[in-house]
Amino acid sequence: MRSVLLSLVAVLALGIAAGCRAKDKTVASQVVGHAGGLVQPPNGKACVEIPQGAVRDSVRVDIRRLSPSDESLPEKLPAAFATRGLDVRPPMYEISFTPREALVDSFVVGLCVLNPTQEARIAHDRGGVLEVLDSIAPCDLKCPASTALGPLRRLIDGSPATPTPAWAAYEGLGGKGGSGSAFAAIGNPPPAPPAEAGRDTTAADTSASSPDAGSSGPAAP
Repeated sequence: MRSVLLSLVAVLALGIAAGCRAKDKTVASQVVGHAGGLVQPPNGKACVEIPQGAVRDSVRVDIRRLSPSDESLPEKLPAAFATRGLDVRPPMYEISFTPREALVDSFVVGLCVLNPTQEARIAHDRGGVLEVLDSIAPCDLKCPASTALGPLRRLIDGSPATPTPAWAAYEGLGGKGGSGSAFAAIGNPPPAPPAEAGRDTTAADTSASSPDAGSSGPAAP
């Protein structure tokens, strides 16, 4: 009798675990073809929009939230986001493309960002280097209304990476991406490196290569 009960408990536990995975509203997986398409988790708080012609044949797009909640960040941040003083805004999502070489053009990534600054922009970890994306209108997001976060909720959802604020106001931000990785908004994006000013070196190069350069020639008799 006891073994039967233990078996029933085990089956019930497996069923509950499977149900929890099935109800995970923060993940999405979808195959997109040459015609393009929109991929979005059931919670509607992140999205990837691939335009027509951006995919060779087909690609599988996977989206999953890395943060424990929408108001926190992962305990361990990817290398590019771990820079001291960087204002990383929750949540953080991972976006991947399989196979990677099937993606031949840029796509739009959208995130519902917690309390973004006016300067906030979406960035991602490109091989350990922070790449700030060009701002663009986000795909169709379903950002929640502003809500107050109670002390218990903040205690549960908070993470060592960033304190959870007492007030949650979300705004949809969009960026133009070119590869998959971890994505989040940066409240204080680093300025773009200044373009090197061009200068005409033709005259200098011609003078340097002239056989008479630097010589005044023989003195006149």
